[in-house]
Amino acid sequence: MKSSTQFAVEPVAYGLVRAYRSIGTREGLVMSDLHGSAWLGAFDAEDGELAGFVCVAPVNRAMRIRSLYVLSQFRRRGLGLLLVKAAVEQCGQRAATAFCNKVSKKIFESCGFVVHSEGANGTWFLRREELQAMDGPGPT
Repeated sequence: MKSSTQFAVEPVAYGLVRAYRSIGTREGLVMSDLHGSAWLGAFDAEDGELAGFVCVAPVNRAMRIRSLYVLSQFRRRGLGLLLVKAAVEQCGQRAATAFCNKVSKKIFESCGFVVHSEGANGTWFLRREELQAMDGPGPT
């Protein structure tokens, strides 16, 4: 079994992600290409196979991380965390929000997100404030 270190995260065209639309539809994933969206894919370093993806889209002055998905044969290898970390990097210093399910909630929390509200259908809305605010006071 490969670990997340054997995968590379790179920008991916929405057309490639759209090929997996049937997967997303079955699992309730929102898959649309919003203006300004950046799609990131995790690819197997050996054969280049797409293992998962995530979308980062601007929403007002913040960024929204959405459509996190790891294909079933690649799960439990740290790819969700790898993708969320790459998405957080894509957000830069901006605040970020995300909707997640029970499975991905811990991943987002480990990347600095905190629960803002809980939905009735087993989902959570999380926020990560601007990095400067999270990192504490600067040098004095």
